[in-house]
Amino acid sequence: MSARTSTDEKFLRKITELILDNLENEHFGVNELVSKSGIPRYRLIKKLHILKHKTISRFICETRLKKAFELLHDGSLTVSEVAYKTGFSSPAYFNKCFHDLFGYSPGKVREKAGYKLPTEFLILNKAGLKKHTFRFSFKGSYMGSLILAVLISTIAFFAYLKITGNKKSSGLRYSSERISVLIVPFQNMTNDTTWNIWQDGIQNNIITALTNIEELKVRQSESIARLFDNQGITNYSSITPSVAASVARNLDADFIISGSINKVNSTIRLNSLLIESKTEETIKSFQIDGNNENILEMIDSLSLLLRNSLIMNELSNGVPLKYVSTNSVEAFKYYLYGNIAREKYDLPAACNWYLQAIAIDSNFFEAIADLSSYCGSDAWSKQLVRYLYKKRDMMSMRMRLWTNWAYAFNFETINDDIKYLKQLQDLDEYSTNATYLLALDYNRLHQYDKAIKELEKSMALYKKWGSKPDGTEIKWLGNAYHKTGQYRKEKKLYRKAERDLPDDPWVEYRLAILKLSEGKRVASNRYIEKFISFCRNVSIPEANITGLVAQIYSEAGILDKAEENYRKALAQEPDSTVRLTDLARFLIYNDINIVEGLDLADKALKFEPDNYSALACKGWGLYKMGRNEEALGILEKSWELRSFYDYDLYLKIEEIKKTVSN
Repeated sequence: MSARTSTDEKFLRKITELILDNLENEHFGVNELVSKSGIPRYRLIKKLHILKHKTISRFICETRLKKAFELLHDGSLTVSEVAYKTGFSSPAYFNKCFHDLFGYSPGKVREKAGYKLPTEFLILNKAGLKKHTFRFSFKGSYMGSLILAVLISTIAFFAYLKITGNKKSSGLRYSSERISVLIVPFQNMTNDTTWNIWQDGIQNNIITALTNIEELKVRQSESIARLFDNQGITNYSSITPSVAASVARNLDADFIISGSINKVNSTIRLNSLLIESKTEETIKSFQIDGNNENILEMIDSLSLLLRNSLIMNELSNGVPLKYVSTNSVEAFKYYLYGNIAREKYDLPAACNWYLQAIAIDSNFFEAIADLSSYCGSDAWSKQLVRYLYKKRDMMSMRMRLWTNWAYAFNFETINDDIKYLKQLQDLDEYSTNATYLLALDYNRLHQYDKAIKELEKSMALYKKWGSKPDGTEIKWLGNAYHKTGQYRKEKKLYRKAERDLPDDPWVEYRLAILKLSEGKRVASNRYIEKFISFCRNVSIPEANITGLVAQIYSEAGILDKAEENYRKALAQEPDSTVRLTDLARFLIYNDINIVEGLDLADKALKFEPDNYSALACKGWGLYKMGRNEEALGILEKSWELRSFYDYDLYLKIEEIKKTVSN
């Protein structure tokens, strides 16, 4: 080895180590490297040019990226975490730089390495940590079907599909047409005229960046300037949203990108809006912070965010982008695949897609919420709710309120639950999802008049929008009418639902109960058969279907047929805790055979000693046998183990407490 080669290697090793020692410091740049190395700037520039044909800033950037590649390949950190750990100011800018150097996205490295999910996303069951254990079952109990109704037919945390009243599919949409975009000059809000040059500068940089994107068709600045001149716009502060929309329509642009430059002390902030030109509705807003020295990096980061959002909006087909927390096209695509699978009731596939989305972006909160709703055990679901709750400060106000609601639903009182749902209604009076969940809470509290008021509010909105409700909304409004003796309204509701929602399983479910209550067995059997057919078509297990049929007869007061079907479901799954508990509950609560019911509850508890529902059955059975203090102890244990606020269980405990105290 020559002396020169040895010296060059030492030089490269020295400056590389200095960069790695300051890796997480995003402000470590050329000046800092010159200062730390003790090498004059001109010598550093010359040496790196000779040895690597790179500028100092380029060498620093590539050193960061090579370390990022190692961290991604290890698989223990997410893309966002690696971005910040290697000194990039934003994941978006990191993604761009990484792609420029390696030719593919950071997420591809994780795929090739065999990504490792954070421990929060491993699904827990009795055998330990395992993936792909899915928690989807039709439970025969009232509360089981209530929770199921939340999980099956709504996105339990985030109301994307109903927020505007337009019920579109949440699947992917591909269009052969390119997306046309107009970028208007950014407004200088700094009170510093030296930033005026960047009004056009930012516009032109974004135009250049987006013009290279295959999916986009970007209107050029000269056309935009000519149209503004025609409208007499000489000052950029006069470019209002309506003026920009008028120019966009003249240029046949689908979307408008506008923005402003702001300054607080030494911090420069770029704010930007992505607007649909036809409706002038804001699709998504962006904020990039930096300083005078990294304005070009800030523009690059903003351009990437805008590019991703435009493509995601084209794919989304009805999922409002302003409520989506990820900026990753790839993660969003996997999430939409999950939604498609979920709508087909293929929950194992849906959960796999959600896991892949989260592997790319572990702060993709909507994917985490859906994973919690549809996959894994109750304990694991709660673990994910805790994970979301810890990260709520990173969320938008709306998303934070949904997370607060989810936390209250799982860990706090029903009053807290209702409080957050009312806050969500205050935030957006058109949030039919918040209204629906509030109605379910009132159903749980047996406050059926309040439930009716909320659900009728949603029905009025659907009528206004020319839209249709979900079958679960019909189910619970019909249930509330039935409980309050408003049978005429119930019949009218179902007649309209049969026209609007033909073959909807929940409409058929409620119609079967109504016809049985009226003594119309033939008509009821027809609806029951249609309901069974639907369940079989989506591959629901036979025992689950039989349990639901038993519930139909039970709610209609046809106890002999209900018992027959509960026993049949147990015969189909003799070792199932759910089947044992359902039959035990039915026998005990209806005073049919309390001794047998207690025996069944004990068998269920042998399989799952901490099953709160089986404990509740046993406690109530013991109370009916006159063993009050023993019953109270078991019911209080059940209360501690419950998955949610169970008002019926609360009433039972209060009744026994009064009996014991007397």
